Amino acid sequence: MKLVGAVAGAGIGCAWWVGLIGRLARTVARGGEAMMSVAKMVRPVKPVRPAKLMALAGAALVAAGTTLVSAAPVAALDPIGGSGSSCLFAGQGSASMRPLVDGLVGAVRVNGQAVLCDLGQSGTVPGLRPQTCAQYANSTAGRAVLLQSMAAGDGCVQFAWSSALDLSAAGGVSGALTYIPVGRDAVTYAVTDNSDLPRTLTVADLKAIYTCDAGYVGAGPAYTVHPLLPQAGSSVRTAFEAAVGITDADVVGGRYPCVSDTVGGGLQAVAENDGRVLSQSAVVPYAVSAYLAQIGQAVADHRGRAVLGSYDGSTPVGHDGGAGDVTFAVSSRSSVPRELTMADLRAIYTCDSNYVGTPGAVGIEPFLPAAGGAGSVRAEWESLVGISDVDVVAGKYWCLHDSLNGNPVGENDGRGLPGDGVVPMSGAAYAAQLSGGAIDHRGLAVPGVIDGRVQLVNTDTGSAAAGRWLVVPTGALGASPGRDLFVGSGSGVCLETEVIQRFGYGVGMGVGVDAGCGDVSRRTL
Repeated sequence: MKLVGAVAGAGIGCAWWVGLIGRLARTVARGGEAMMSVAKMVRPVKPVRPAKLMALAGAALVAAGTTLVSAAPVAALDPIGGSGSSCLFAGQGSASMRPLVDGLVGAVRVNGQAVLCDLGQSGTVPGLRPQTCAQYANSTAGRAVLLQSMAAGDGCVQFAWSSALDLSAAGGVSGALTYIPVGRDAVTYAVTDNSDLPRTLTVADLKAIYTCDAGYVGAGPAYTVHPLLPQAGSSVRTAFEAAVGITDADVVGGRYPCVSDTVGGGLQAVAENDGRVLSQSAVVPYAVSAYLAQIGQAVADHRGRAVLGSYDGSTPVGHDGGAGDVTFAVSSRSSVPRELTMADLRAIYTCDSNYVGTPGAVGIEPFLPAAGGAGSVRAEWESLVGISDVDVVAGKYWCLHDSLNGNPVGENDGRGLPGDGVVPMSGAAYAAQLSGGAIDHRGLAVPGVIDGRVQLVNTDTGSAAAGRWLVVPTGALGASPGRDLFVGSGSGVCLETEVIQRFGYGVGMGVGVDAGCGDVSRRTL
């Protein structure tokens, strides 16, 4: 079987927990899978939550009817027409890029005011009657509605966003629109962390799987490998089909009977960027940006047990060395926020009762890798949080633990992290485990964000990587505020690299967009 050979060759902001407030209203039973060889534990129920932990939870931004949480360094997204919003540029565009744009809406300021807004959030623009712009509110065809609004002169839409570069003639005017790169993304495939399929394949392998080659998926109808696609209309589906060389018409026409866009006997549609549909024998396309945004909880975490694969030498996820190598990790089921300040972490690791509680009523529970290990994570972390190993060993900090159930905590091993536990991990080691370049000891651990700096970044510059674009009328770029917002690497949008990375997009362009964020050389014909 061809797949056997592939397996043998495979190597192995303020983003707060959505729904955290409700979770903190009840106590959490502690436990998890073993860290290294640690047996499963049953933790006592905690009767109280320390004040600071409750305060951190109170910062959670839970938006009614949506799973989006702002990753911008402000209290909340500025709604159209809301306080502090003058909405000089109202936009519309593809659903896949909306979380990023809404993050920029919340971050970009001119004289302290939010000047970008998302027309799709409310369908109104300040100063205009609601019914004037309502016709554009639900569209994902950003370029089309921008041109429509420009032709009507109604003032509703001043920019758009798009996952595709389309320089065809627009509006009957040469150069009417400028496509400005804001980030880079790619679509790869995902499998479960215990999958029958390898995490490294070639495009030829993926095409064989998605064209139902019996050497890869077995004989039908009882296929041994189950290739999935998101529902029709998904931009991820479209990009993946193009990457592996199949057409949607053939998929819909039933040419590939092993491919499905439903699970559960056809009862459940496969949603875009949702790893919870995966079984051990299934594979599904996934946007790298969505996966990273879900890890950091810039959007709702739907990864399930999904891990990203790579093909033809691409590396979807890497480590941002500029953020430092050591960060903290929490359980994906934790009530501890995935973004903390260094001041928060220093308080936790010095056993501030406002964070960790008291010996009889423990809140956040900090761990360290066991002393004497070969690595340096423990020493680096102690230096970061301002404690000495001598004091730790002497018992100065009652709340710190370097063992679980009498067994040592392994370095870069999150497999036993309790629900309120925090442990230092190397960002580079986590990225290697995630990508299959090292033995996977992550368990349920996810890396945190310290003072707004993300550890995991989109490093996919392979053949399937492409730019993501802001589309602006060329005439708006010659003077302020358009020039200040969009033109050049020092523009308001392009300076928000932390927001761009928080939502999983690469900031080093490559792949046909080498000029980088803020380049205005691409105009429609």
